[in-house]
Amino acid sequence: MEKLHALLRVKKIEFADPISQSDGIKTATWKDFGYTLQDDTLQLSQDDPQSEDINVNELDTPADVIISGGKKHFEGTLVDVLGGTSDPATLLGAQKTDVGYELPAGAHRVEVALRVTDYSGGVTVCPRAVGYVKVGQSFNAKSGRSRYPFHFDLLAGSPTWQVDMVAASNV
Repeated sequence: MEKLHALLRVKKIEFADPISQSDGIKTATWKDFGYTLQDDTLQLSQDDPQSEDINVNELDTPADVIISGGKKHFEGTLVDVLGGTSDPATLLGAQKTDVGYELPAGAHRVEVALRVTDYSGGVTVCPRAVGYVKVGQSFNAKSGRSRYPFHFDLLAGSPTWQVDMVAASNV
């Protein structure tokens, strides 16, 4: 029987401008990312890395192995982006006009830093995340809801700071 050691419940998700060095985590101006759908799982995952053997004539076994890849992703679903606590201009590229929110045709590229705080006090910071937030609305008489699935690829903060995720403390 599998034992559950910890349940990571989201307390809040925030975003800021991309962070290019470690001390930027504490000085960033964090804004509310929005509410996430409770029925959905926020998933922080990593692709399988690729490995390549380096073979030499003098040895039967590889002399070394090169490991590459293994990009990380952050996915989930926001609710009520246009009417809630989110920033529709940043997340959807929406322009607020006298008529309402105007959304651009096609996908809107989002590049931000992300900070996830869970109820146990854990904080995960992604200094540079590039991705998109999709519109997903269902219209019906009983259970229509606005769903905004998002997908971000985590990238290194900068060429000199090759970090794509920080398990932070005291931030």
